[in-house]
Parts: sequence; C-alpha cells; structure tokens
Amino acid sequence: MVKRHILIGLTFCMAGGGLSASDRTQKTPSSFTAGKAFGALGFAGAAAYYVYSHPVVQWDTVGLGMLGTAAVSYLGYKLLNRQKEVEKRLIAEKPGREPVLPAYQQKIMSALFSSAIGDALGRVTEFIKSPEAQFERYPGGLTSFDKFHPGDWQGIPREFRQKRIAPYTDDTAMALLVAQVLIDSQRNNWDRDSTMGHMAEAFIKDLDNADYGWAAGYRAPGNACLAAAHVLQGKKAAEKSRARWWDVKALSAGGCGSVMRAFPFGLVFSEDPQKAKLWAVEHSKITHGAPSALAACAAMALGTAEALRGEKDPRSIVNLMIEAAKEYDTVTAQKMSKALSYASQAQDILGRTSVREAFLTKEFFDFHKKVFNEFQGWSGQDAIAATVYVFALFPKDIDSALYVSVHTPGDSDSIAAMSGALIGAYSGIMPDNKMVQSIEGASYMREIAQRISDIR
Repeated sequence: MVKRHILIGLTFCMAGGGLSASDRTQKTPSSFTAGKAFGALGFAGAAAYYVYSHPVVQWDTVGLGMLGTAAVSYLGYKLLNRQKEVEKRLIAEKPGREPVLPAYQQKIMSALFSSAIGDALGRVTEFIKSPEAQFERYPGGLTSFDKFHPGDWQGIPREFRQKRIAPYTDDTAMALLVAQVLIDSQRNNWDRDSTMGHMAEAFIKDLDNADYGWAAGYRAPGNACLAAAHVLQGKKAAEKSRARWWDVKALSAGGCGSVMRAFPFGLVFSEDPQKAKLWAVEHSKITHGAPSALAACAAMALGTAEALRGEKDPRSIVNLMIEAAKEYDTVTAQKMSKALSYASQAQDILGRTSVREAFLTKEFFDFHKKVFNEFQGWSGQDAIAATVYVFALFPKDIDSALYVSVHTPGDSDSIAAMSGALIGAYSGIMPDNKMVQSIEGASYMREIAQRISDIR
C-alpha cells in the first residue's frame, strides 16, 4: 500500500513537473508555482486516497506514505529549480517585431546582443588560423548561425543542438555575471571592495556549473580566469572576511580575459565614465593584474560609457580611451593609437565599397591580414587595439563590424564580442533579427538591459 501512495504522489509530481516545464518553455510566469502546487497535491492526494479506501486507518502506514510522497515532491521541486536556473540560457526569442524602446535602453540592448552574437560567431572561427581557411570553410564568410557546419553544433549541450540555439563563450558568460553583480551593487549600495567580493563569488559559484557556466568546456575558458577562480575557491571564510581578498595578485596575467567582460561597467556607470574606468580596473585584478590588462579594461569601460552617452564622435571616444589606457600602460595606449591610424588607412581603401566586396580585393584582404596578424587579440592590449580598429572603421555598421571581427586569425570571439559591445552602445542598432532570436540567453539579456535601465 505504501508503494501505491508513493506512486500516486510521483504521478502528481510528474504531471506538475511536465506541465511546469511545458509552461516555462512558453515563458508562463506562474508555471513554477503550478509545479510546486502539483507536488503538494501529490502529497495530499496519496494520504486522502488511503483514508478513503480504508475505513480503519492505519496512521503509521499513512505517515510512511505521506513521507514518501513528500520526498518525491521535494525531488520534483529541486528538478524544477534547476530548470529555472538554466532556462535563462535556453529560451529563444519568438519571431516578431522588435518593441519600441527608449533610446538609452535600446543602446544597452544592442550592446549586449551585438557582443553575444559576435562572440557566438567567433566561437567557431577562433581556432581556424587564417582568414583564407575561414572563407574556405564558410564560402562568402560566416554571416549567420545558419551557416554553421554540423561540427559546429557538436560538443555543446543537447538542448542547444536540438533548438539550434547558438551558444556564446566565456566572454559573454562572464560579462553577464559582471552585469548582474553591478546591478545588485547599485540596488544595495555596495562599495567598490564589497562589489568586487561579490563578483569574485559569482565567478566561483558559476565555476561549478559544468553544463552552462562560464568554465564549461565548450566555452573555451581562459587559463588565467580558471587559475584565479580556483585560487579564490580555495580561500576559507576567514580569508574572505579580509579587505581585497578577491585580488589574487596575478601581476603577470595580461591576457584578454578581463577586458572581454569589462563593457558592462560602461553600461551601468554611463553617467560617470571615470567611475566605470576605475571599477573596471579593480575588477580586472580578480583574475588579471598585469598593467596591460588594467589599461585595456580602463579603455573598454570608459569607451562603452562614452559611446552610450552619445555626446562625442567615434574618434573623440577613441582618443579618450587611449588616454585612459595610458594611465596604466603606455604600450597599450601606443597600440591603440596605431590601430586608430590603421582604421583611417582602411577607410581610404574601402571608399564606398561594401566590406564584403572589399574582402574580394587583394588590397583590402592583405591589409586586413596585416592588421589582425599584428593585433590577434590574445593579450588584453591587442584585443583593445583590435576593438579600436573595428569601432573606428564601422561605428554605426554592426553587420560589417562583426564580419570583419569574425574573420581574423586570432581570438576572433573576443574581438567580435568587444567590438559588438562598443558599436552597439554607440549606435543602438541591433544585429540580424534571426540571430537575435536564436542566440543563447536572449530573454535573459533583455531582462539585464531592463534592469540596467531601471537603475539609471
């Protein structure tokens, strides 16, 4: 009899879980509550059935039955809670017209989506070591997720493959963690040190999410980020009570792992670009403490803030970015200045020719290879220099910007992600709508954009 009660409870829980999963896929807000209600119904239903079917009730047996159904209900609850955590990454956008948004929110939205889409496109070209090989694999260039090869969908979560949702890399995964912590910081009035502590905790917590976290294998996480996160993970509670416990003193780490996630500081602190710069520099020290990494973060955060404000032209914004970088590392500033000069030369070569047509010409193709062989993007200073080049060349043309960024011989995903963020913040222009609908975490990014707008 006890088994029957547990089976009845399990039936109710499975029904609730199934309905909840179905409803949540359709983004029904009350579905999770409905799932818990069905679990409770299973709990009560089993007991009621036993009492009804037995005139003389054996209460010890009823108790065992109720405990069984309670256990099953709890398991159902935990499964649904896990589903709630991952669905922010899986829900795709429904086709339809883009809503009309305030200009400020539209630019935040564009920065987030342009960065994530560039990241997702660059994920599959990053380790193809030459533009020639990239164009051979993707004739005409990689312009959408529809051009992904079957192999590009391998090694990622099954849900992504089934729904043809394009995953982003550690760049976007960590940038979204940064954005959420900054939102929480503003809401709770955390100071800078406390905010950095919460950011480090967010990196540590997501490290253990083997399926969808920033350190999942298919996201190709950077070595410096992984090393720092493991150091932080090993710190005890007493150590975390000390000021600046989150600074791992990685003074030789100068890769692009911190600048790739720095643009949210510019989105959240657009009204105070200097604050965006200073806080982004501090956040870099969680994983990357080299002066070149700090300089890159300073430039990216300040540039994003100025782009979002929309009060200056692109060249003026770049000059401010160069000055910000110079405070921390002169070599990084010099590379950015050279990239700005390259952008002027590229514009002369392009003239009125579209970038896709220009790639068919030897002159532009050779110049493109020259620029990105020099600024491959693996280091923070080269990543920010490459971003300056793309932004100065295409400040209001996100499609051309992503096309150029993705077809590079180095860290294509980071270059595309950073360029997309800066150009999106400046122009407010969204990428191709079909990719907007099928990028990982589309609904969650809309929520983040709304939350940033709300705390402005």
